[in-house]
Amino acid sequence: MATDDDTPSVTESLKREIDSLILQLNLGKADAVDFVEKHKGDFSSLVGKAREKVESGSLRQKLDTLKLQLALGKMESKEALEEQREKIKAALDDAKKEWDPVQDELKIAFEETGESLKTKFDALALDLGIRKIVAEEDLKIRKDQIKHELESAKAKLEPALHEAADEAKEAFHHVRDNLRSLFD
Repeated sequence: MATDDDTPSVTESLKREIDSLILQLNLGKADAVDFVEKHKGDFSSLVGKAREKVESGSLRQKLDTLKLQLALGKMESKEALEEQREKIKAALDDAKKEWDPVQDELKIAFEETGESLKTKFDALALDLGIRKIVAEEDLKIRKDQIKHELESAKAKLEPALHEAADEAKEAFHHVRDNLRSLFD
């Protein structure tokens, strides 16, 4: 249920993010790459809008760098994915640091969408078996575990109670951190 100003509630946003990640983890590898490429394009549009509205020259430069990284070609190989993933994450983090301490709707949308893209990259990296240390069977087990945790977090959202939303958000952050820990 949206608020009066049509901004989605925390519960709705979290549910959309969980559904998106479940969908991605159920796609085949080629479709998962296309899925992440689409989200790169969507985020690039948001970065362009942000660049037009910010006044800081330094932040504009960071957003230009991020937009350039997002525009790189399709990730045709594991190596290309790994390289793009790292460059985009670094450019995104640099822009976020430069944007601090300002807190406005554009920055909040930038941070949420950026975190979503990072998570999609991590899920894609998991799907493609980027982590060299983790055995193939372990990757499948971890992927299944993450899907199960996402389904559990989604189920906690259904009542849409404030407490349930906080618990689901915490569960989702645990899943996101668990996924990211594979690459730290």
